[in-house]
Amino acid sequence: MEKVRRMNLSILFTLTSILTIPLCWRAIAAETAKVVLEGDRVVYEQNQDIASAEGNVKLRYEDLRVYADRIVYKTMGNIVEAFSGESGQLTLLQGAKELRGSRLSLDLVSGEGKVFEAQGEYPAEEGHVYAEGDTVETIKVSGLEESRWLGSPVSEDAIAGDHVYRWENASVTSCSQKPPHYSLVSRQIVVLPGYRVIVRKPKVYLKEHMLFPYPFDYIISLRGKGDASPLVPAMLHDSEKGIGAAWGSRFGTGAFTVLWKAIYWSNVDFEGFLSLEYALSERLKVYANQEYSWDSESKDKRYRPMWGATYSAKGWDSRLEWSQAESVTVEKDLGDTFEGVLWKSPELTIHSPAYALPGDVGSVSFTGVWGSYETRAFDGNDEVSVARIAFLADMEGSTALGDLRPFWGARYWHHRYDDPSVTQERTGVWIGVEWPLGDIDMVSRWSRNWVDGRSPMDWDRYSDSKAFYQTLGLSLTERCRFSARGGYNLDTDELDEMFYRLVYDNNCCYNVQLRFRDDRTATNDDWAEIRFVLTAFPNHPFFLGERD
Repeated sequence: MEKVRRMNLSILFTLTSILTIPLCWRAIAAETAKVVLEGDRVVYEQNQDIASAEGNVKLRYEDLRVYADRIVYKTMGNIVEAFSGESGQLTLLQGAKELRGSRLSLDLVSGEGKVFEAQGEYPAEEGHVYAEGDTVETIKVSGLEESRWLGSPVSEDAIAGDHVYRWENASVTSCSQKPPHYSLVSRQIVVLPGYRVIVRKPKVYLKEHMLFPYPFDYIISLRGKGDASPLVPAMLHDSEKGIGAAWGSRFGTGAFTVLWKAIYWSNVDFEGFLSLEYALSERLKVYANQEYSWDSESKDKRYRPMWGATYSAKGWDSRLEWSQAESVTVEKDLGDTFEGVLWKSPELTIHSPAYALPGDVGSVSFTGVWGSYETRAFDGNDEVSVARIAFLADMEGSTALGDLRPFWGARYWHHRYDDPSVTQERTGVWIGVEWPLGDIDMVSRWSRNWVDGRSPMDWDRYSDSKAFYQTLGLSLTERCRFSARGGYNLDTDELDEMFYRLVYDNNCCYNVQLRFRDDRTATNDDWAEIRFVLTAFPNHPFFLGERD
């Protein structure tokens, strides 16, 4: 005989036992996690092991929350089915992620589920990414490889949380308005929280108007710093190359990732870059690049091949790289810039994770480099072949003292070359403070570098230096902001550099930046560029040829 319990209070289900009836709970049997189902009317049908609730329903399980008008919980299979009603959409919350829709089916044990007529948001670098589509399916990160959602492996450590999401017939944007200022519409979007969003061959929309279809998979990184794939050309200026228009894209297929860039300059014509990367495993990748670009020394263009491999594990990153005629620009300090050509055969670099210093005052990281190089000698004439081992310790930190934000840093480099009698040690420190001056934001920074020894190569030969930088920023209008930074050389008592930036912000999802650097030294290395920056991804501006 069917036994039904009717009540207007919550029912508590413990996954290891429900009403003393022994159950087989698969992999979760040993856990003590609980499912809590609440609603205006809650019914438990014991002979079918089904609990249902209607009216202002809430289900809680670990860090998962589901709000709906009606929920059916099948206790034997740990299946949750939720439905929206006249009150609106159902909502699923887990950590900082939120999904909404008309219907939900979810397996609490495997974490696999699907939301229909879905809308959702995920944390970005700043703010959120918003998505909506016919359906969104979620699985645990551990099942990503078996699901074949991606063509290449991804380390589980790279993804924030333990779930990933696949949207069907969906759109994605970082604009919260309806309709959004821009959106990418695609048949399929894969979201790897904290890592990247992969939009399959999207169509680009401004509000409700389609601009053009994008022929490649569009990849948005959710962490770190790097170039985004520009959807429209970028404008650049270089004191030697002239005015340039640049475009490029990053897309993936299977285990391959391809990046291409093209720039047309008014003075030197075409430059191009092509990069191919192949993931041998989730941690090991190999790559090959080809660059065709202007050579300031020979006043001509040349090919610059580069190839190598990267490996990452537990916060450690390593790179083994060969290059031929690599174009190198090293801004060592104010008034001291190297521009030239470098051959690596090869160079091995290993970076450590950042470790917190005691007292939460900052962090320290380490880098080791071994390489064999061919480049210009320190006197600027002959080519030299040199082997080098280098070690770096890098510390930095900041704090807040009312309206003041002091910051500091210290760096130590030790270089040893194939001639045992030749070494170079570099020690640098900087201190500064961010402070207000009425409506003007000020940043003052002092730096000092000490160098002991010398290098046989020009590109890494440093000298003592002292510099002071002062930045001011102010709002011209509600949406327009101007900032300027001066770099004063304390050794020569001269103003060596001015840097200007004008920013238009739509106070929603994007800003446009006009940046200009005035090099007041003899090298006269002026440059300018226009950046388009999505507010949610400030570390991934839409431009090529970054200069900082």
